[in-house]
Amino acid sequence: MANDVSKEPKFRFVEELSDTNSELAVPVKIGERILGVLDIESDQLNAFSEADLSTAQTLADQLAVAIENARLYKETGQIAVMEERNRIAREIHDTLAQGFTGIILQLEAAEQALERDKTGDVVSHLNKARSLARSSLSEARRSVWNLRPEALEKLKLSDAIRQEVIRFSQTSGIKADFTISGVAHDIHPEQEITILRICQEALTNTRKHSRASAVKVNLNFDKNETVLTVIDDGKGFESEFRHRLEENTKVSD
Repeated sequence: MANDVSKEPKFRFVEELSDTNSELAVPVKIGERILGVLDIESDQLNAFSEADLSTAQTLADQLAVAIENARLYKETGQIAVMEERNRIAREIHDTLAQGFTGIILQLEAAEQALERDKTGDVVSHLNKARSLARSSLSEARRSVWNLRPEALEKLKLSDAIRQEVIRFSQTSGIKADFTISGVAHDIHPEQEITILRICQEALTNTRKHSRASAVKVNLNFDKNETVLTVIDDGKGFESEFRHRLEENTKVSD
C-alpha cells in the first residue's frame, strides 16, 4: 500500500496512468501459488486505509477461488467431452454395427440372386438394404445428438423390442420370437435405452457368430428389476461368459 507513489522507490511509472498518486496491490493466490495481482490506483494522495487493504485482500481471495473453479470447470469439461466421445462410440457399436451387418448380408444375398438370374429377388434384397441404410443413418444422427432411439420416442420399450425382433427375423432369415413376462411398468428412460441397445447387440451377435436357426427374446418385468434374455440355438460359448452376459442384462429399476 503506497499512499504517495512519489515516495515509493518500487513504483513503476505508466504513461497511461500518469495521474496516479496512491496505489494498493494485493496478491491473488491459492495456497502458495500466486495467480495474479489485484491492483487499485487513485489520483488522490492518502486514498487507502488498512480497512481498504483488508477489503481488497478479501476480494482477491474470492477472485482466486473463482479463477480456480473456472480452471477446474474447464478440466471437468474436457473430461465430459471424452466421456461423450466414448458414449458416441458405444452408440455406434451398438446400433450401426447391426444395421451395416444387415446391409452387407442383403447385398450378398442380392449378388447370389443375380448369379441365379432372379431379378425379383435382387430387387427385394436391394430394397431391404436401402431401408437398413436409411435406418442406420437416422440412428447415427441420433447418437451424435444424444437423442433417444427413434423407436422409444414412439413406442413403449416392449413394443420397441418386438419391432426390433421382427426386423431382425425379416432381414436375417432367422426365426425370432418375442415374449413378455410379469407386469409391464415404466422404468427410467436411460434404462430403456440400455435394454434396447443390449437387445440390438445380442441380435447382432446372433446374426454374425451363432449360426443359429432360431432365437427367443424375453423381457421380464419383476418388482425390483427388469431382465432381458436372448437365447438362440446356435453353436454357443463358454458358460462363464454366458453367466457374465446374463448378469450384464439385468437393470435395476
